[in-house]
Amino acid sequence: MNTIIYKPSTSPNHPSSLFPQISRCKTTRQLKQIHAHFIKTGQIHHPLAAAELLKFLTLSTQLEIKYARKFFSQIHHPNCFSWNTIIRAFADSDDDDLFHVNPLEALLYFSHMLTDGLVEPNKFTFPCVLKACAKLARIEEGKQLHGFVVKLGLVTDDFVRSNLVRMYVMCGAMKDAHVLFYQTRLEGNVVLWNVMIDGFVRMGDLRASRELFDSMPNKSVVSWNVMISGYAQNGHFKEAIEMFHDMQLRDVSPNYVTLLSVLPAISRLGAIELGKWVHLFAEKNEIEIDDVPNVDGKIYLMLKRSTYNHILGQKQVDNHLDLLEGDTSKRSYNNYWNFKAPLIGTCKPFILMRGVLNEVKGDDGVAISKQYPLVVSTWPFKEAVRAAWRAVDGDHSAVDAVVEGCSACEELRCDGTVGPGGSPDENGETTIDALIMNGVTMEVGAVAAMRFVKDGIRAAKLVMQHTKHTLLVGEKASAFAIAMGLPGPNNLSSADSIRKWSKWKENHCQPNFWKDVVPLDSCGPYHAKAHIDVKEGGCSTRYLMGVAEPRSSLVGPHNHDTISMAVIDKRGHVAVGTSTNGATYKIPGRVGDGPIAGSSAYAVTDSGACVATGDGDIMMRFLPCYQVVESMRLGMEPRLAAKDAISRIARKFPDFVGAVVAVNKNGVHAGACHGWTFEYSVRSPVTDDVEVFTVLP
Repeated sequence: MNTIIYKPSTSPNHPSSLFPQISRCKTTRQLKQIHAHFIKTGQIHHPLAAAELLKFLTLSTQLEIKYARKFFSQIHHPNCFSWNTIIRAFADSDDDDLFHVNPLEALLYFSHMLTDGLVEPNKFTFPCVLKACAKLARIEEGKQLHGFVVKLGLVTDDFVRSNLVRMYVMCGAMKDAHVLFYQTRLEGNVVLWNVMIDGFVRMGDLRASRELFDSMPNKSVVSWNVMISGYAQNGHFKEAIEMFHDMQLRDVSPNYVTLLSVLPAISRLGAIELGKWVHLFAEKNEIEIDDVPNVDGKIYLMLKRSTYNHILGQKQVDNHLDLLEGDTSKRSYNNYWNFKAPLIGTCKPFILMRGVLNEVKGDDGVAISKQYPLVVSTWPFKEAVRAAWRAVDGDHSAVDAVVEGCSACEELRCDGTVGPGGSPDENGETTIDALIMNGVTMEVGAVAAMRFVKDGIRAAKLVMQHTKHTLLVGEKASAFAIAMGLPGPNNLSSADSIRKWSKWKENHCQPNFWKDVVPLDSCGPYHAKAHIDVKEGGCSTRYLMGVAEPRSSLVGPHNHDTISMAVIDKRGHVAVGTSTNGATYKIPGRVGDGPIAGSSAYAVTDSGACVATGDGDIMMRFLPCYQVVESMRLGMEPRLAAKDAISRIARKFPDFVGAVVAVNKNGVHAGACHGWTFEYSVRSPVTDDVEVFTVLP
């Protein structure tokens, strides 16, 4: 990396010549002495003196932020440099309770700057404020800033423009970023191109990122690194290695970031000879991968060992990953994140990684990690999550907490898709599907198409506790549940469900789940097309040429089929559960993915858990939650495991609608979805209440 060193100006107007004592200052204590001297001599009223003092306070360490706040508030008429300095300090910060800093304060100070009205923001102000918007995912505020930039005529400034594009990228607004990029791009602005490529990588759109990369007029080593890292992170290990080879053919010398990006692909594919070359290249060029500050050296040791041993046993890999994940200090987690993330830009992506490793103080004042208990649920079913949290926080098991949470949702009839009184089938009847799984013992209990009993999750637990079976269905499941003490028989329909069903009947039973039948636009009875003898005067071509409804029209936010919940209790044990009254207007007898272990939910205490929701008829063909947990067992981080499972389905069914949430054994969680905007709820030890996360498709 080239470094430009600016020599101090000898101009008498430069702050370093006016106040040399500030430039010689080394510690906060010395600065406070200088501050006191300036107050005594009246120099504190000089705007350059105040600006230089503020610069030292904000650009050294976060420990002086509190002092900087107070100092800034005492500047009577801050100049533009002072405003930019305080805004930059908070824009560069991460949300940190210990030092009481938050990028949101950058936006607040910018608002005060505008309200003050004495100083107009300049081209150095907006990049800092845009960075804060990117970190906070404040897309609306970012768009307002964009308008302000245009109004002031600063949109032609390369630095401002690059940060505008970066803001849209980090907020997931790739369409806006794309429009701005193509409206204002400069052929020589490699940074702007890299930001766009990185944005597509973050969104998982490797095809778009590769197309943009191939069209770049000039590529830097960062451009290659982003693509190699993107392929490796998304499981395209072969493409990552091919990109690495292409980089060498074009005489682009790899750096330590390149090597760190390609090493996982080399290890996964067992590319031994290439691994040896990388290791020798690193030694020859004195690239100390073991000592890179942003990477835990144990990762590289594992990869290096696999390079020389040709085949590293899976047990060794698992043991190593256990060792790595067992080091749950905040520093270790940040190192692991920095290794996995695209090594470009200054903000961690807000939508790509939702994991939390919480740091609390022990009795001796030493920071220790605490990632659970943890409750995660599909959708903003806050009361269900609160019920599960009360149980798990009160030392109940993960299994019991799941039962309490799902049971609360059944009682509340969450969104009309859980519990009695919702999602009528073609006959107007409501039935219940439910599942519970113990991630420690791998026991599963489930019921499907259960009539007359409203307590689906409790019935599923009874199957797990009192039978050697996994799944009971239909009226026999109802009889079992009632015999085991659950209330019944009860009518599971409600006035709302009957009203919904009646309107559907009035609409000629549209939409429905039939296909390749006649007639399409009525309530039946239906017959297979192949069995119809088409003769003159027979069936109308209107029926025969009809097109079935796309599946995405049958599944939506209020017909999403399931509450799926995962809980990690205080002992680190994992359990999952689901409850649903099935797809609305389903064909009687239909069983979706709700009671299917591995599809709607799956848990293995040694690896983690997954919960899912969406088009169950499609999802159960792929067992996405089993895939997620298995991927995490092999060392994949939750974000990538979730995206991989969803992408496998979307490749076969582009109109598919669904989502998964992955939770690893340390409590790190991430979601992925396709076809809709998805929300999931989390309660952890560091939140006062349920927190809802939004995942974009």
